Amino acid sequence: MGRFVIIVMPLLLLVPPIAADWESTGPPGGPILDLAQSPSSPTVLYLISNNDPVDVMKTTDGGLNWYRVSTMDGTVNCIEVSSNGNVFMAGVEHIWRSVDGGLSWASTGCPSCVIRDIASNVLMPSRVIAIGDTLTGSWHDVMYYWSEDGGATWSDQPFLVSMSQFFGYGAAFSRTDAGFNYQCMYASDIPDKCTVFAGSWMTGYNISPSSTWCPTSIDGRPGDTETILVGTYNGILRTDDLGTNWSTAGGSSSHIYYDVSYSPANGNYAYASSDLSVHRSTDAGQTWTSSSSGLAGWTFLTAVPSCSDQNTVYTTSSAGFFRSTDAGVTWTPSNSGLLIGQSRAMALSPSQPQTVYQAQNGMGVWKSTDNGETWAATTSPFFAGEVCAMAANSDTDVEVLALTSGLYSSPRLYRTTNGGSSWTSVDQHYASAGAVCPDPASAGTYWTAGSVTSGSVQLACVSKTTTSGPPWERDTLTTSDSRLHALAVAPSATSTVYAGGRELGSPALYRTTDGGSTWTKMSATGLFGYIYALAVRPDAPNTVYAGTPQGIFRSTNGGSSFTKVSATIAGVQCIVADPLASALLYLGTESMGVHTSTDGGTTWTPINDGLTNTCVNCLALASGQYLHAGTQGSAGYRLSLSVGIPESEAATLPLFRLSLTPNPSEGSTTALFELPEAGPVRLEVFDLAGRLAAVPISGWLGAGAHNVLWDGRTDSGIMAPNGIYLIRLTAGSRQASARLVLAR
Repeated sequence: MGRFVIIVMPLLLLVPPIAADWESTGPPGGPILDLAQSPSSPTVLYLISNNDPVDVMKTTDGGLNWYRVSTMDGTVNCIEVSSNGNVFMAGVEHIWRSVDGGLSWASTGCPSCVIRDIASNVLMPSRVIAIGDTLTGSWHDVMYYWSEDGGATWSDQPFLVSMSQFFGYGAAFSRTDAGFNYQCMYASDIPDKCTVFAGSWMTGYNISPSSTWCPTSIDGRPGDTETILVGTYNGILRTDDLGTNWSTAGGSSSHIYYDVSYSPANGNYAYASSDLSVHRSTDAGQTWTSSSSGLAGWTFLTAVPSCSDQNTVYTTSSAGFFRSTDAGVTWTPSNSGLLIGQSRAMALSPSQPQTVYQAQNGMGVWKSTDNGETWAATTSPFFAGEVCAMAANSDTDVEVLALTSGLYSSPRLYRTTNGGSSWTSVDQHYASAGAVCPDPASAGTYWTAGSVTSGSVQLACVSKTTTSGPPWERDTLTTSDSRLHALAVAPSATSTVYAGGRELGSPALYRTTDGGSTWTKMSATGLFGYIYALAVRPDAPNTVYAGTPQGIFRSTNGGSSFTKVSATIAGVQCIVADPLASALLYLGTESMGVHTSTDGGTTWTPINDGLTNTCVNCLALASGQYLHAGTQGSAGYRLSLSVGIPESEAATLPLFRLSLTPNPSEGSTTALFELPEAGPVRLEVFDLAGRLAAVPISGWLGAGAHNVLWDGRTDSGIMAPNGIYLIRLTAGSRQASARLVLAR
């Protein structure tokens, strides 16, 4: 048997957690929808997140540090700052204005209208225009909104034409001619679908190119009203004679462009954000090159050149905010304070719980080696699909499996064996992915769940590997249309596994008690709603908890029947059971934050102090240390569970190593450890229910290396039954713990 070495946990939880507040941990960054710079104060920028509610974030130092100034309910598409300091946002059925730097907002209604862009006149801040479209009967018509008093009041005018679909996308003012403005639209019913207007205030002329491309944005060159760029879903269109002739800008084809802008400080510089990078031009938009050094994420929605410095430009993506000080050649992330990430999954190894992995929507997988204090991005190849579930090896923190949902391609299962430095695809079986979880007693054994295509339907499927994959054992559980979203392995009887989801529009729960050789669909009476979360009580393999949109349910008979155990909790998205205290559970919800139960799920208490975002997508538990929560829009949080030692003191205690050999053990095992100083030492053995089974040593030991034998017997002299045991070492003010598998 090989030695099993574990970085010691400073504290071990065998009692309910003490009261504490949640801390926001990150990682920083997250999906950004739009960005705007103040023309009169160039170091002031605003951005809006792609969250619900929308975060309005502000920086006053050019993007080095960000803070949230307000949030907005509803659908917001764009943000703009005028030269007099007013801030505008627009979206579905509303235009908002703030005159106090984004702290408060006044709304103007735009009934049945979607505003996609808003622009203010730098030279005449009283003039503001917005463009979008409105549903008129069964037709979409372009709708203009304009203000001549700085957004205090608005007028509207539909652009009525004889076509069923006409959409407004982009608007801009000339930065050097106060009366000149531009708009771009898309008319799907005519051959030349890309429609462009330009001209003086409210008197624009049709200068449309002969193009079927759908436009997204428009801008005019400073000092030259006849040179115009139009970003489209297929390339960049350019004219230098006010639309008499149009051409496709060199090097710009075959990309989706979301934003195109000339530099106000140098009309030869232009920038365009695309699906995978930012493109730059130094010849007024005639030719373009891709610029991605230092960028991360995808869907770069903005390209905002500084209005005062020709070499400074900003962009945003699914991963956050980036700035360049060399005219877009290289980029640096600048996300301090920008905690707007959408957490999808979390994982940690119980053997080294200070290492936490967190999957962020659009940001890949991030890693912390200090309990969430700091984060670093791993080199995850997840553009092909967003991570929907993760699992860590029970014996090491360097092996993690990440299951992607197949956002852009079919789902894949990736594995790292070096802590995220590299990832390898180890499975591509599912048409729809659902869950992955480890076997807590067998390192390298994992279960995954999803669905496979069979004709016109999808069938629930479970896969198992005992070698961290491949090879795989497969089981298709149904012959009817079905999906799986959740998995749970019983810690005290790991041949018992539950898989949950839906089948033919009803909740479905499946169980194996023989390690996957056979599966049974459980009757699950009393359970309502599709199953999105499962957990098994550590000391009772027939006690299973199921989370659904309707609430939290408990079964004590292996899933044959369920009881709803809370009348108030709804929208359960994740559940974790503490392996060291069998009656202790935590759950995360869609809008009600985190709740805990200390009596096996009979009663539940909210624990949300400090948790400013109560949409919790995932949880990860480091027993006795921290509960980590991943939110939809505020990234990660952690809750200290330390008992007995103040957190400030616990953080300064040095870690020391405890190893058990052999492990797994057929009888006896030896605990190996080294004491930095002489003092009282106590070694204790607990079962999974937290009951004290044995005390191999309690006395004074000198400094240096020691080994203590546990013969596998309880203090009453009988052989301890097979199972998982927690070995706790107490040496003065320090504590260490390790997991032992006893298998005779």
